[in-house]
Amino acid sequence: MEFDERDLIASPLSVEEIGSLRNELGSLVPLISKKSPKFRQYGPGLSDEQWMEEMANEPRLIKRPIWRVNQQLIVGFDPHEWTKAL
Repeated sequence: MEFDERDLIASPLSVEEIGSLRNELGSLVPLISKKSPKFRQYGPGLSDEQWMEEMANEPRLIKRPIWRVNQQLIVGFDPHEWTKAL
């Protein structure tokens, strides 16, 4: 899967795609946009499956951008990680 050219708002990720990213990253935590106003509406008790459903229905809960650079998955604006990958 390639995610670097996709507009995640106009074309949201499916639950399966989010699960694939979670598996690759080892956790769902790096994908959750805690800065999203929608994030504040959810309590801490959601399971990964519930989070993935919510993220598929409300793509603003997904931290962006998601880039694949040299087989490395980079989530969000992290200049250090971007520099290291390039």
